[in-house]
This record gives sequence, C-alpha cells and structure tokens, in this order.
Amino acid sequence: MERYGWQDWVILLLGGWLVVSPFALRTLGYESGPALAADWNAYIVGVLALGLGIAALLARRIWEEWADIALGVWLIVSPWVLSFASDRPMTTNVIVVGGLMILVAASTIATDRTSHA
Repeated sequence: MERYGWQDWVILLLGGWLVVSPFALRTLGYESGPALAADWNAYIVGVLALGLGIAALLARRIWEEWADIALGVWLIVSPWVLSFASDRPMTTNVIVVGGLMILVAASTIATDRTSHA
C-alpha cells in the first residue's frame, strides 16, 4: 500500500472531530439527557480512530482499514446499544462519521486491491 494516502488524513480528521464534537455540539446550544454515554463513546472511538490514522501514516496495513470499518459500524449502532438515540445531534453526528469512516476505509481497501491486480 502507498504511504500517506488521503484516506489516512480523513480518518485522522474524523477521529479528531469525534474527540471535540461533544464540546462543539454542546457549545452550539443543545443539551441532551444521555450525554454521558454519547460523549464517552465519541471520545473513546475518536482516540482509537486517531491512533489508527497515525499508525496508517507510519506504516499502512490492511488490518487498520478493517479496524476503521469496525469502528464505523460501531458508531452507527452505538446510539441504540448505548441508549442515546434520543440525542438527535449526537446520534446524527456518530452515524455520519461512522458512515464516512466505512466509506473511506473501504475506498482504501478497494484502491489497494486494484493497484495489485
């Protein structure tokens, strides 16, 4: 795999956004009931995504992309698993970020496969 693909930078940005999104979304003026679960979910997954992005920049491996996909799937289902689906802004946030993580990681896997075909 080529190093320093645009996908690695996008994963880093998404991870960074997840870490700051609870602060940013609350600063925009919404308050929610189950904030603790939603916030910690965003912090933890954001830090994991940042770590995967940094690891991919140092030496990209295919397992990192599959881990990004797993994180993306988790983000999409987490509002219902952690019972914060009533928190519309955070639910929308994690679903959009999760979907983007899946698309970006899948793009990397597809690019890698076509470049070796």
